[in-house]
Amino acid sequence: MPQEFSNELDVATAFTGEVERLAKKLNTASGGLLDYPTINDTATDANLIGEASAVTVQDMTFGNKQLSAYNYSSLVKVSQQLLQDSAFDLNAFLVEAMGERIARATNAAFTTGTGSSQPQGLVTGSALGTTAAGATAITADDLLDLIYSVDASYRNKPGFGLMAHDNIISAVRALGLGSANDFPIFIPSMEMGQPDRIFGVPVYVNNDMQSSIATGTKTMIAADFSKFVVRNAGGVQMLRLNERFADELEVGFVSYKRSDSAVLDSRAVKHLIQA
Repeated sequence: MPQEFSNELDVATAFTGEVERLAKKLNTASGGLLDYPTINDTATDANLIGEASAVTVQDMTFGNKQLSAYNYSSLVKVSQQLLQDSAFDLNAFLVEAMGERIARATNAAFTTGTGSSQPQGLVTGSALGTTAAGATAITADDLLDLIYSVDASYRNKPGFGLMAHDNIISAVRALGLGSANDFPIFIPSMEMGQPDRIFGVPVYVNNDMQSSIATGTKTMIAADFSKFVVRNAGGVQMLRLNERFADELEVGFVSYKRSDSAVLDSRAVKHLIQA
């Protein structure tokens, strides 16, 4: 009997995170080195002066973040026979699947990238918010200290939220089980597409962050995500290589994306670290 195949393909999936969606996005046509000016003038106040008195000069000092465009790419070879005999839209599948490969790679970089010859990750560029009381546990007090370690000027922004690995969020959610709380720690979302909340603050899953609660690990981020910038040069591109592997009767598909990221203001991005 001839072998038959389904006209549908079952695809395994794995959620990583959504750092880029939450970040401030900067899209450019080219990938040249880009200067992003910054300033912290919060330590300088205006002076009260008398009538006809000279005003004291209070100059401002500007900083600068440089954003590059690091290349992330993936190559797949597909036989001409498979392209000819495929019962489903293989081209569309490859575009989506290879785009997800890039998304997984860039999410990891945007999370923990060192900033040296690669993007600076959100966790890497964060400042210390608070140190947990214990090495292997997170308490409600730790979470409140982290949230309030961020200045109210950032904390009250629409883009403020928490971020952690699924395992960490699960541990936090368990804090409210079997105990009487005046206010629930974890509040599940009641609306599709809206995030869960911890002490009323939106919390987002990022499985490229630390997955276990152990000594010295940065287990949670509290941030105004608009102070983390992702620079994309041209978006995700897809090339079809008809000739390169023609002697093997194969077609190559290459996808690539040029990106960089950096924390603009570490006072707005704080982490919880275990003791």
